[in-house]
Amino acid sequence: DARPPDASQPSWRARLRRAAGHRRRPDTTSPLPQRKHPVHMPPVERHNTPVVLFVTLAIQPRGTALANSRFHTAFRAACDEADAWRVSSYVVMPDHIHLFCVPHRLPLTGIAPWCEYLKRRITRILGPHPDWAWQPGCWDTQVRDRNAYEKKRCYVRLNPVRASLVLVPEEWPWQGEGDPVFW
Repeated sequence: DARPPDASQPSWRARLRRAAGHRRRPDTTSPLPQRKHPVHMPPVERHNTPVVLFVTLAIQPRGTALANSRFHTAFRAACDEADAWRVSSYVVMPDHIHLFCVPHRLPLTGIAPWCEYLKRRITRILGPHPDWAWQPGCWDTQVRDRNAYEKKRCYVRLNPVRASLVLVPEEWPWQGEGDPVFW
């Protein structure tokens, strides 16, 4: 899309700075117990269906530490080194990363240890980062079929738009495609 920039719209950098103040608070009104850590179920292998996991990694405190080219480069390099799972597509947001991954070798490595390894590799490549730390663990869920994958992938690609960081997903510079998923 070769549209000229709209001068009345703030740049994605301005929207990113504005979004930095966003903090999520836990729901204290719910009578249900709040889970402290996600359950990491082993992936279910189905005949002639790929194993695809949707994973989210986050930092604390919330901020804008991840949405930059230095982090993006480190993330891509770490994904190449952490080869038990292959990243198919991803979006790096200011304070979290959404990614889809598929197993690269058998037997399957658990997603939680792989995510910890990936975070250590990113940290080693970046060097010290005193302003933020990785949240413990990760959030993961298995994608059931091609239709669910496409819906979730569309949702993830629209994250920067919903956060008012860009007008269309293609404008967000910190996203990418890796290994394709063959359904």
